[in-house]
Amino acid sequence: MIFETTYTNRDITQQINLHVGPAYGVWERIKMGGIGSKRMKVKDVNPEYADYFSLANRSSFANIELRPQGIIVHFKQKLESYAWVMPFETLTVETQPLLKLSSNNAFIIFDVSSVENQVIITKIQNACS
Repeated sequence: MIFETTYTNRDITQQINLHVGPAYGVWERIKMGGIGSKRMKVKDVNPEYADYFSLANRSSFANIELRPQGIIVHFKQKLESYAWVMPFETLTVETQPLLKLSSNNAFIIFDVSSVENQVIITKIQNACS
């Protein structure tokens, strides 16, 4: 489920918190060693969501945020910001050779050639299992 998050909206924040839980506090983030990824290049996305990503014209990038009950994939398209919410109960993670996240019959594939994001990927895999 994708929400537009360009401007703060209490109803959208409540919907996101309902699906994946509230954001971790500062101390929890420190104890966990971080809850977010560096930016990752989007290689492919579900055709239904292709309008949100302009993969043909230029590179699209996204970040992943870990939440207590799922993850949020944050990305921008032109001047708008979006949050793709994926609860753990519907999330599947495949890591070979690229990172593929699937939820509710929709998917996104990232190029994670850098080692920087391996820690967050491991945290997501551990939370899913």
